[in-house]
Amino acid sequence: MSKLTDGCFIALRCLLLSLLLLSQVMASELQQQGRWVDDEFMQPLNELPDGPAPHVSGRFTYLLNLTLTQPETLVIDFSHSSVLGQFRHLVYDAEGSLLFELEGGASSTTVDPYFLRHGRPLQLPAGEYQILSRLESPFYIATPTPMLFHEQEYREAINRANALVLIGLGIFIGLGFYYLVMGIWRRALTDLLYAGFIFGNLIYNASALLVLKGLFGPQWFYLSSVPILFSNLLYILFVLKLLEITRRHNPIIWHLGALAVITLICFWPIAWLRPEWTLELARYGVFIFGLYGLLAAIARLRQRSKVAGFYLIANIAFLVPALIAISSSDMAYSNIIWIEHIGLLAVLIEVLLLAQVMSYQVGLIHRERLDALAAVSTAQQLALQAQHDALTGLPGRALFNELLQHTLALSQRSKLPLALLYLDLDNLKPVNDQYGHDFGDALLVEVAQRLKQRIRAGDTVARIGGDEFVIILTEVDGIEEAQQISSELAALIANPITCNKQMITTSVSIGIALYPDHGQDAETLLRHADLAMYEAKQNGRNRYCLFSATDALETAPAPQRSIQPAD
Repeated sequence: MSKLTDGCFIALRCLLLSLLLLSQVMASELQQQGRWVDDEFMQPLNELPDGPAPHVSGRFTYLLNLTLTQPETLVIDFSHSSVLGQFRHLVYDAEGSLLFELEGGASSTTVDPYFLRHGRPLQLPAGEYQILSRLESPFYIATPTPMLFHEQEYREAINRANALVLIGLGIFIGLGFYYLVMGIWRRALTDLLYAGFIFGNLIYNASALLVLKGLFGPQWFYLSSVPILFSNLLYILFVLKLLEITRRHNPIIWHLGALAVITLICFWPIAWLRPEWTLELARYGVFIFGLYGLLAAIARLRQRSKVAGFYLIANIAFLVPALIAISSSDMAYSNIIWIEHIGLLAVLIEVLLLAQVMSYQVGLIHRERLDALAAVSTAQQLALQAQHDALTGLPGRALFNELLQHTLALSQRSKLPLALLYLDLDNLKPVNDQYGHDFGDALLVEVAQRLKQRIRAGDTVARIGGDEFVIILTEVDGIEEAQQISSELAALIANPITCNKQMITTSVSIGIALYPDHGQDAETLLRHADLAMYEAKQNGRNRYCLFSATDALETAPAPQRSIQPAD
């Protein structure tokens, strides 16, 4: 958790440092004075009345007076904002003669000589000049004020601003595709909503900061507003998913989110009917989702949501520059930084910090899944241990009963006979008394291994007591096959066994019961096989015995063996 906090503050400090460096670039010390004028009526430039500054939309004019004491190479550009449909600069000399015209704008087909800027070069000899700039745009983000710069200083300054733009858009592209792919493969709606929010801001910033025009030529002007209408809505939905806000558990904050979503959706038809309002509607949307994110984070934090705490940091870090971007009409502390740069920086801060938050959430979910898998694995192991004999690894009594029920059901459907062998080791107690229980355990393990080696595929061997084993023989041909297998098992167990450098021989008594002759259900078959086994013990041990329904038990001797010490 501390690593996440450190990462958040490191990203925040880096971005604020970038803004601080950019803000050091101020206007060149040129003798220039300007004012907004009304040039609706043709009259001398000095006599033009004052006019309004750009607001909402429309056509506006700015008159700039310039005095040069020596020849200069200058650049005329706009401070405060880059979103500008079209402009035209008319340069006049002291006598009022038009020297030349310069035009451009986001909607203009004129190629911009400076990458990502509206700047136009001016090479002027010493003298007095007047520059009349006419601006026309469907809407304005801030007040694009014409301003002159020394060309060399201008180039150095815009390189820093352009670096911020390109780095920011590169981060948007990388994170956008990353969360898009994650959302598709993980089927995670949170990731998809976040990717949509990032791509909406990518398109908006690429258009507003002239990247699309610089790379592909003039674009649809409303790309500088419409994508934000969609990304604002996606952000509200993203917050609902990220903070796990539900109608059942968080009714108040959920209903506030629903109201915010409905409000943002209502903005769309308004923007369609009044396209010049799209930017203002987008601004209101930013305020709505920022405020909702703040309230939602506080509400979930009070419910002890760790993700909400980190999201709150990201949201506050976003709101400070975002409120500057949506409420300011000029940039008093820099003539190179645009309002759009501040907006890009605000979103960039939030995108980077939210990436930290989402990484933490993914890690938290991953750890929870690992814990759940570990718990399931432990439960499965405990269940396996409960159903299997800890010493031999064979099925225990409970699992054997299930397997016998299942095998009987298959035999009933297939009409094939089934044999149940009940085995009891002879003289295990004397072995334990003479050699110890560890030796007796080793003997039981060896017997279990020999039984597993002899049975066929589809047969089952289980240990249901201290020295008692049972074997289910499926699809036997009859009594003769059951007796033949029993004889082979008795001979196999009678082979000498070496345990702890001691060689011994032992024997086994076997009772045989067949389905359907000796019982139709598992309980009856097991009881009859047990009776047959006891009859084998009473008849001298080391033999098998077949249960008879008339209590006439047929017995057959097996090879006799005795316990002998190893050489």
